[in-house]
Order: sequence, then structure tokens, then C-alpha cells
Amino acid sequence: PAGNRPAGLVDGRRPLAVATLGLWVAGCLRVAASDAAEAAEGEDAAAAKSSLSWFSQYVLFQAGTEPPFTGHTVNGYGWDSKVEGVYTSPVSGAPLFSSKAKYDSGTGWPSFWAPIDAQTILERMDPRDQAWRPDQPATWRVEVLDRASMTHLGHVFPDGPDPTRKRYCLNAAALSLAPGKAPEADVRQAKWDDEVVAWVRRTQVQALADRAA
Repeated sequence: PAGNRPAGLVDGRRPLAVATLGLWVAGCLRVAASDAAEAAEGEDAAAAKSSLSWFSQYVLFQAGTEPPFTGHTVNGYGWDSKVEGVYTSPVSGAPLFSSKAKYDSGTGWPSFWAPIDAQTILERMDPRDQAWRPDQPATWRVEVLDRASMTHLGHVFPDGPDPTRKRYCLNAAALSLAPGKAPEADVRQAKWDDEVVAWVRRTQVQALADRAA
């Protein structure tokens, strides 16, 4: 009976307004925690950026390219360094490439045939190539970024050595080298992104069509 209901309850439940308020407060707390985490990450990235040279900032944040045979990592190792270690992002600190996957491509840029972990990098069609040459998809390159900071590292090409046939052509100025024991390179981490595979197929089909026309 209604007369036996505890005060403030409707059919044994709290009023809808009170329940809604509780959900709103919980949501606000989650958003505040997320904002605080993002702010902390932003502060860390800003601090890392401020410690870089203007040229490294240009390469990382504006997708610049260093002249071949001249590059140095942010901590001073030459582009052709043979020192064993792990190449990391100077912004996020993420481990990106092992010296055991590095090889001399003859191009004048640090070159690797696989990343340490495919999840730490992002491979995508270069948006600048797409903007500058929208009607020439065969000339578009595949850009490589540090996934954590979304900063530019270089490009990857399908003309590398076995076992992956990939050439990660990177800017030394976009990397930091941590000397020490390097992990073994893993061919499984060098799988082409599905978007890139689809682009290659479209380009090949178009090339065949152009030759047949």
C-alpha cells in the first residue's frame, strides 16, 4: 500500500530526477578524470617538444625532411650509426625500431625493415601527397608516424630487403637512440595496412586500364 512506502520512494524506486542526477555526477567525474589525464599527457608532450631543436620540431610536427647523409638523432647519433639499441620517439618515448632491423639502404636516411611493434606506429597515405597531387595516386607515399604522439617519422616503401621487402625510410631528427640490448626484429610486425593494400590494388588496376586505353 502507498501508505507503507518509505518516504521519497515511488513504487520502490528513487524518483527519476535523483537517479538522473546520480548518472550526471558520475559522468562528470569520468569526464574530469579523462580531461585531467589528457592535460597531463599534453603537458608532457609540450615539455618534450620544447626540449627539441627547431629542426627536429620541423620534421616531427610539420612533416619536414632532413637532407640525406646528414641526419642526427635528437641525442646526437648519426643517421648511419651502428650502435645497438632501440630507436624511440623523442616526444612520446615509445620504442619504435630496433637496431637489429636497421640496414644500409644507400639512401642516406636511417632505414629499417620492420618496427618493434606494429601498434606503436601508424602507416597511412600521406595527406600532403593527396592534397598536392589528387589526380596522381600512383605518386602518393605511405607516411609513418609515432602513433602515441602522431608525429611524423618518415615514409615506408615496398623496395626493402627480405624478409619483409619493406623500407622504413625515416628521419634521424625524428628519433632518439637508447643504446643497449636491442630486441630481435619480428617480421610479423611489418604487415601492410589494409588501407595501403587497397590503394596499391586500385593504383595497379588504374595503371593497367591506362595502358589498355
